[in-house]
Amino acid sequence: LKQLSDFEVKVDHAYNGKEAISAVRRNLYHCIFVDYQLPDFVGNELLEALRAEFDMQMKVVLMSAETLETTDMLIDAFLLKPIEFRDLELLISRLFGKRRIHSEDVTLNNQIYLGTSALENLLEYMGKDELQGILEVFDNAINDKFHRLPVALTPQDVPEVLKMLHALKGSISYFRADGFIAILLEADAALRETEDFEQMKATYNGFYKDFTQFVSEVAVLRQFVEIQFEQFL
Repeated sequence: LKQLSDFEVKVDHAYNGKEAISAVRRNLYHCIFVDYQLPDFVGNELLEALRAEFDMQMKVVLMSAETLETTDMLIDAFLLKPIEFRDLELLISRLFGKRRIHSEDVTLNNQIYLGTSALENLLEYMGKDELQGILEVFDNAINDKFHRLPVALTPQDVPEVLKMLHALKGSISYFRADGFIAILLEADAALRETEDFEQMKATYNGFYKDFTQFVSEVAVLRQFVEIQFEQFL
């Protein structure tokens, strides 16, 4: 609840499935976050009960401490607990086009892949205006690819994921993010070389977490260049 309140939205809390159904009867919500393990429902059972009674126009986010097969659940997104603020921020951006980067976050000090050295490398062959334009295009493109990746991998997803990883390699190499490129190549090789789907899922989950970090760093770098670039110089 505290994390969601940072996005300046109205938030209601239901302790169990019955309270959730009662709340949906009283209010029009844009989105509901459903825990898979509720005191009186399993998460997908609650969703079925809601769909049976209401015209479900709201977004649905399912949360669980374990990776689930969500293909047939008709949800908009899945979040693995414990939920990191960055993951929530990217999800809100994906579902509603809202991105909230606090002023104290607009620093390159904590960037793993796109820190000060990456910015210095970029400035060796382009000016500020060119860099701003490229970052805007790259930010939008990388978010598009991120949103098209499944949160929970299924066997049917693997060919499309491999195509996406191949497409990402060329885009990311332009930004000299060698650390993330190494992770991407490792994930690509692992998904191609193993036939053990459980191992594939473990590899993909690790890559997805790192890619989430990279996407957030692209957004921070873009905002840093727009707001604090002069101070950097």
